[in-house]
Amino acid sequence: MIRINHFAAEYIFVGGLVLLLGIMLFPVLVVRVQNPPKEDEKYIRRIYDNHSVGQVFVHDYYRIKGIDVVVRANSARMALLIASDARGTRLGEVSLSLTSNDQWISIPFKKSLPKGTDTVTFTTEAGTSIDNAILLRVQPDSTLYDMGNMVVDGTTSYGDIAFRAIERLPVWRAILVWGQVNATSMRATMFLVVQGVAGAGVLFALMSMRIKRFASAHLVISVLAIFIIALIVRAPYVEKIQGVFGGDAFNYMSKGYALLHGGDPFAADPRKGILYSLLLIPGFLTSDPLVWSRWVGIVAAALTAGLVPLVGRRMGMPLGIALMAGVLTACSEELIWEAPSGLAMTLFTLLILFSVYAYLQIARSQRWLWVLAASAGLTMLTRFEGALVGAVLLPAAWVRYRIPWKKMIWPVVLAGLLMALPLSSLLWSGKSGIRTPQDIANDDGLFLVHSIWDEQLELNIERSYEFFTNVWVWKGENMNIAQWLGIGLASGFAVIILQYALPRRHSYLFSAIGALSAGAFLFFLAMNNELNKFLIVAMLYILTGIGIVLFVKKRPVDAFAMLLAIATQIAVIIWVLPKTRYFLPTIPFLYLFLAYGIHTLIPSKKKIVQFAVMAIMAAAAIFFLVDSRNVLDKRAEKYNNQAQDNHVMLGALRDLRASHMRIGAPDLEELDVAMYIPRSDLFVFKPSGSNNLADQELQFIKQNNMQYLFERDRKPQWQIVREHPELFANTKTYTTKNGDSKVFVYQVRGD
Repeated sequence: MIRINHFAAEYIFVGGLVLLLGIMLFPVLVVRVQNPPKEDEKYIRRIYDNHSVGQVFVHDYYRIKGIDVVVRANSARMALLIASDARGTRLGEVSLSLTSNDQWISIPFKKSLPKGTDTVTFTTEAGTSIDNAILLRVQPDSTLYDMGNMVVDGTTSYGDIAFRAIERLPVWRAILVWGQVNATSMRATMFLVVQGVAGAGVLFALMSMRIKRFASAHLVISVLAIFIIALIVRAPYVEKIQGVFGGDAFNYMSKGYALLHGGDPFAADPRKGILYSLLLIPGFLTSDPLVWSRWVGIVAAALTAGLVPLVGRRMGMPLGIALMAGVLTACSEELIWEAPSGLAMTLFTLLILFSVYAYLQIARSQRWLWVLAASAGLTMLTRFEGALVGAVLLPAAWVRYRIPWKKMIWPVVLAGLLMALPLSSLLWSGKSGIRTPQDIANDDGLFLVHSIWDEQLELNIERSYEFFTNVWVWKGENMNIAQWLGIGLASGFAVIILQYALPRRHSYLFSAIGALSAGAFLFFLAMNNELNKFLIVAMLYILTGIGIVLFVKKRPVDAFAMLLAIATQIAVIIWVLPKTRYFLPTIPFLYLFLAYGIHTLIPSKKKIVQFAVMAIMAAAAIFFLVDSRNVLDKRAEKYNNQAQDNHVMLGALRDLRASHMRIGAPDLEELDVAMYIPRSDLFVFKPSGSNNLADQELQFIKQNNMQYLFERDRKPQWQIVREHPELFANTKTYTTKNGDSKVFVYQVRGD
């Protein structure tokens, strides 16, 4: 065993402090927005021929190494933008490809602007016409100075150009400048920290409660609080997300609808599991089945967030950190977005996590083996790849807890029977309730990988990076996640070596590392730009990697069981169809291993330390939530635009459903019509030929005593409405905001 003596440990600590001081003196380039661009078209200045635009800079203790400006043009073309100082010395130039859209252009300077006051003037090539001018964005309301410091054609003008300054500063001055100039960001950060401290304080108080005759009251109340938080965060999206884009939500509903009307629920759509569809059946007894399906997903996501702390406790985490892992899960952007989608992924995520919890609970009582078997079977009935969860966890339980094989047989039989239920449809319908390999191979909608040498595998792995890059905060551009997770795994091994090498009295070094990491993390949160989002994501994956390695060290069988259960899901997704939502089950495990990594670096049991860690994690959760709000609103807007056609139809169907009247429809092949209008009220007109359509429709109306007809603004449509409008009392029109899709509802006259 490696040992480091007392003096060596002190040298390590002092060396770390010296390194930190060296880092604080290290020069860095800082890019910060001095004046943001205005969206109004009139806030531009033209640069052409001998017409220039300049900016006066007043700077005292930093040097400007370059400048970023916002430019565009009336038409796409190449141009040269030149920056010069007040003496006419050319500082830098850039050849750029202009478009009609605004773009940030960076102009690095050949030499720094010295301390003091100077003017940077922007020009272009001589002879450039006004039609080919470079359009430079300006800010009419100066945020830097009381008077304007823009220079137009050599004359001082009010306002400033929209620009970002590139400054070379030592790290400590960069922090000071950032704090002085970005006061709004500082206030927002302090607000996050205050909210985090307040939220952590509430949870800390709840988890510290002790109620007589109810030893676990503090845990139950804390978990309930997380469940309620998760519900509150997701509830607005029931209304924000309008309609359905894609048919999967109605495919799930159709299976439940088939069972409700005595049909074959398994063969109704063999691509979909049955369990989620069964939970949708009560929705058909409400005024809006789709809203019910949204709430089923939201409740499943909230239960997932509430279950995370229970799993964390079984992993050996302190209650405070386990609770904050649940809070982070509750604030997860992807879990917020997918919860009201009307799809089964949040339920699937919940069942995988619950199966892991049941597996860990077997240590307390082997009765949980039956719970694990049932949960594994239900997981498979939600999505068929869920069978792999039982295939991993049941053998792991047998090995880990040394369960006699005779006691293993019946739980395995239970799981097998549940998993085999979809095949039972072969007995009465002759159709399989589960997808066959041939069906999967012939599905053009899948990105199927046929071998490990298939180029499709590399493409699918690249697609998976989109999810894992943005699972913490929305970054946009993909990162090499494997690299940062690998650094985390290597760091985990380094932590193990240090744990063995350092005497126990020097465990404060881990606390120092943890404190520095926490400070850096808060700093990155406060900066909130693309670079710091990159650093946040990298740091979180490093901590997650540390957590994985340390949990493997402490409980190898449990760790491998958990990792293999989730890794098999990732493998199937990458092999078949790497859509973002299919990676959803990984989210609670990422937060669990992240929390375990934090627990490893800051192992102190002192309440003040635990509270500080909870406050930082709460601030991170609030930051994730705030960061996701704009992203989610944009995603909802894009989704709603894509779902407008369906949303218009749903608006008409909701009103028709509430009328409880006899409703006639043309031969529409739309699942939402069948799902919303009860079979007893819906009559579909199918003409016997193309001749005398109006007469056929009139006979159809009389025979079925129709009270309402509806149609889209495209074929098939009712001919009788156009030839005999006098037969209808009134018309109600449902339309999109752009008017590009309409649904008409006609009331048939009773006379």
